[in-house]
Amino acid sequence: LKSKGVFAFADLLAVDDVVTASAANQRIYHDFLKAWDVPYLETYEGYRRAIARAGLRVHRVEIATKHNLDILRGYCALFLTFLRFPPLYAWYRRYVKRVTGAELHNVYEHVRKSYQALRLGMLDYGLFWAIRR
Repeated sequence: LKSKGVFAFADLLAVDDVVTASAANQRIYHDFLKAWDVPYLETYEGYRRAIARAGLRVHRVEIATKHNLDILRGYCALFLTFLRFPPLYAWYRRYVKRVTGAELHNVYEHVRKSYQALRLGMLDYGLFWAIRR
């Protein structure tokens, strides 16, 4: 970036104190990573350090979890509730297929593992804006 150039990005973040709170939480976190085939999630502080090492100054950070991950948690809960009622799930599966083309059986593990992590609050969604010094 040129001097005073702006770099902006958004990413899913690990909430370190929740992830490391117990062995059970660490297992849920690692199961989430495995389901999504990612090696790790950076933390808020980790990104702040990386931005500074890159010669940028953090201009603004917004944790936007309530605008997206909280909504996703609700959809995951709904999906998992539908699974307990086969006729309702069959209707929902057909509806999603018609509207989006997606096959729900392909996303079951992703939804289940995501819901476990989201329910515990171990994931955040961060928006970062940084300026080149």
